[in-house]
Amino acid sequence: MNIISGKIKMIVTITFVVYTIFLIAIAFLSGKSMSKISSKNYVDEFFTGGRKTGVLMLAFITAAGICSGGTFIGGPGMDNARGISYSLMNFFSFVFIGVNTIGTVGKKLGIIARRINADTYMDVFMARYNNNKIILSIGSFAIVIFLLCYCSSQFIGGARMLEVITGLDYKVAIILFAVVVIAYSTLGGIRGAGLASILQGTVMTIGALALGIGAVHYAGGMESIFRSLEAFDPTFVNPTTDSMWWMLSLWVMFGIIYLAMPHGALGCLTYKDTKTLHRAIFVACVCTPIWSISMNFSGLASVGIFGALDVADHTTPLMAATVLHPVLAGLTISGACAAAQSTIAAMLLAISVQSSKIFIRNYALLLLRILKKV
Repeated sequence: MNIISGKIKMIVTITFVVYTIFLIAIAFLSGKSMSKISSKNYVDEFFTGGRKTGVLMLAFITAAGICSGGTFIGGPGMDNARGISYSLMNFFSFVFIGVNTIGTVGKKLGIIARRINADTYMDVFMARYNNNKIILSIGSFAIVIFLLCYCSSQFIGGARMLEVITGLDYKVAIILFAVVVIAYSTLGGIRGAGLASILQGTVMTIGALALGIGAVHYAGGMESIFRSLEAFDPTFVNPTTDSMWWMLSLWVMFGIIYLAMPHGALGCLTYKDTKTLHRAIFVACVCTPIWSISMNFSGLASVGIFGALDVADHTTPLMAATVLHPVLAGLTISGACAAAQSTIAAMLLAISVQSSKIFIRNYALLLLRILKKV
């Protein structure tokens, strides 16, 4: 479905390019900062930021890292395809994920990490299980393999956004999307990802609020949205249409399992002090519901405006271009891409930590010993 005019595409594209330039600037500034770190402290600074992470950086590394393209792209698409059942599940589980992750797991994880001088998620497990090589192998492979699969879905979501709004070829969009994220993640480490996450979290908040309010206003209010859903398909306003087991599985995944995801808990290894942690919990507690609820409202409103879309992932860019001023639409698109980028950055850091520090430290030494014997 191509209903976006050339003028709107141009303004949205310019807005997104400006946002991307800021990200690239963060990448180079972070890389320059890291180049001044001594080799002795480089690993600790790259992976934990010297355990000096502030409030906004901790809140957005965690919240923006968890609230991925699924919140800004997949979530509205699910609303467009299934109606309110997905929204209700989201309201009662995922909106609390930021505070749950930092508050429930993060504080204790940070305390233990300092106690044992852990730089990685797996360091904590290795200390708990006496450096057991089986635990190391299973945990490391699980983190690397499954997070790489998760990353691929984020790349797809971001590329879909660029495909619709700029007209770029899908493959070209994926490459451009990947280059920017890899640049600030690899050059600046956790510090680069953290600075980028502050920009991304801010853009995500502005974009989500604008789209949620704009969608409800454009549709004529919440009552009009629900009447449109019922007129389109009566099952779309029935919260029990989907299997309760399916709903429960999503609730468990978003409400419980996400608490200990490696990329979500990454920031919890880096915070400065308990006061910083408590303030970060408040910021995450405010931002996460704003992002989730606003995007769900947009997805529900899209049914009455477009009907069921052939590609559900196109819901957010089409809604943004339809109900918002082009500049705000550009911020919303940037926010959706930022959600995917922040998650990818957190995952890439978790993967790089695991592969470089754990695999090399344990298996490279073993290989050298074998070669010496030969």
